[in-house]
Amino acid sequence: MDYFNDWKRVGIPFSQTRFLPTALEGKLHLSDFLQFDENWSATNRERGKLIDKNISGKASEDERARLELLQAYADYHIQKVSPRPTHLLDELEKRLLRSPEKGRGR
Repeated sequence: MDYFNDWKRVGIPFSQTRFLPTALEGKLHLSDFLQFDENWSATNRERGKLIDKNISGKASEDERARLELLQAYADYHIQKVSPRPTHLLDELEKRLLRSPEKGRGR
């Protein structure tokens, strides 16, 4: 499918130049993306079970590979659905580092 990236699509009412979001290219196949995207709740439940299994040291090599795919999609999904306001945290950190410490010298 990568062969068709950057080709103008004819007959669709929107601009599409890729099949996978750029953030996921090379990390998972289109079929995985469609499966994960179809039912996020099931995808996230499976991811949670594999995380627990991996932490306990009982995950097989195939399960760890599957977890890697699920985690790549989860990172994308979270950023798409409810992005974290990291820019606000960065600004707060800058302000805290710039302000003089209060209460010193007493």
